[in-house]
Amino acid sequence: MGRSRLLHRRHLIPLVLLACAACGGEEDLLQAESLKAVYEGAGGAGKYGMAAGAPGRITGRVRFQGKKWEPRLLDLTTQDGFCIQAHGDSGLYSEDFLVGPEDGLANVIVYVKQGVSGGRWDPPAEPLVLDQVGCQYVPHVAVVQIGQPLLVKSSDNITHNVHGAAGANPEFNHAMAGVGELPTKLFKKPEVAKRIYCDVHGWMISWLGILPHPFHAVTAADGTFTIENVPPGTYELAFWHERRELGEKSVDVTVEPGATAEVEFTFER
Repeated sequence: MGRSRLLHRRHLIPLVLLACAACGGEEDLLQAESLKAVYEGAGGAGKYGMAAGAPGRITGRVRFQGKKWEPRLLDLTTQDGFCIQAHGDSGLYSEDFLVGPEDGLANVIVYVKQGVSGGRWDPPAEPLVLDQVGCQYVPHVAVVQIGQPLLVKSSDNITHNVHGAAGANPEFNHAMAGVGELPTKLFKKPEVAKRIYCDVHGWMISWLGILPHPFHAVTAADGTFTIENVPPGTYELAFWHERRELGEKSVDVTVEPGATAEVEFTFER
């Protein structure tokens, strides 16, 4: 389960935190059959929707409460020994559960799930870069906007295999024989989140959120996040973590014109 609480900041219009949101009713961005359905859906009806006024922001922290999973020392044994040499005596530990200062939970995708239908946002022209460095994907979790190029590259002078699991967007599978990059990829449908892995090195996993709008963030090592330039309105704000035990939870949040909406959310085990 997850829980959240409202923070009030002096001199800012406070966030109205309504309640944990349940799926159903209004158009869900991630259930839309096409971008047309997303952008022309009934997002402005009911309790979710954008309003007129100066944009604001959503900021806050995601924490973890409960028994923690311990990082696992990964077995990097390969015939060429490259991966072991890349990390020396320190080795390489699992990244699927990282808790930082003040129990901040890293690598959580935070995104507006409902409420932005009726708008269209140009994707960034600059590609999102996913690199392979020392036999691990960097970054471990990222978000790309629909229409924004994804550039997959390798800084390792060994063979990797980049395999994107089948989901809302098609599966892809490419071998990389050494240092280099693949042709950029574009995605057409929302997906949270696509699993990208290496068939040669089984521990290499990355997660890619694919969204039709720019209102998203990935939590930092201390669990903090900021989503800028959010139009005024009431939204379903979702929190996604790769561990199935945590999964995805959401809350309702209202952004007032020109104000900062602050949210603290806690994943519980």
